[in-house]
Amino acid sequence: SGGERVWIEIALRLAVSLVVRQQGKNIQTSFADEVDGSLDLNNAHLFLEMLRNAHNKSGVHNSFFITHRPELIDLIPQRISLADGYLKVETN
Repeated sequence: SGGERVWIEIALRLAVSLVVRQQGKNIQTSFADEVDGSLDLNNAHLFLEMLRNAHNKSGVHNSFFITHRPELIDLIPQRISLADGYLKVETN
């Protein structure tokens, strides 16, 4: 399914980034652009938790997670939003 594909693709990307870091490359930023679209709300929450855990284990300092789902926004500790042509930085 689309949701399973999202999990597998991101898990593979994160695994590759861990291997690359172990080889001495200093990866500090990860990007996920609207990958949550095919996930139901419960799996989207679990997906964010997986990203958070991978972020902590990998030593990545920045993660950009782009979503249009308002029900996920409060789960993200620091946000950059774009509205009416203005960027706004928010934290929980």
